[in-house]
Amino acid sequence: LPDLPGIEAPRPVVFPEPTVFTLPNGLEVIVLQDKEIPAVDISLQIRAGDIYSPANMPTLAGLVASALSEGTTKREKAKIDEAVDATGGTMSAGAGSELTA
Repeated sequence: LPDLPGIEAPRPVVFPEPTVFTLPNGLEVIVLQDKEIPAVDISLQIRAGDIYSPANMPTLAGLVASALSEGTTKREKAKIDEAVDATGGTMSAGAGSELTA
């Protein structure tokens, strides 16, 4: 095939080296830093998807995911929303077959 005008060969992608550590509660944390982009993206993924739900409660992971942004015993939903909004951020939760995020 002839070369297409204006189309360049793909450039290699170089991913940053991850920093991995475990919190005292057992949660594994993986940090990827890219100082060329002035943004922060935080993603929490827990091995608690639909495949781990009991047979009599197949939508349990989705229910738990929807509750993640509804507040905690120590911080009300309004306070969480206020803190997220103050940074210009967004927060969402959902469940898949293997993970809750």
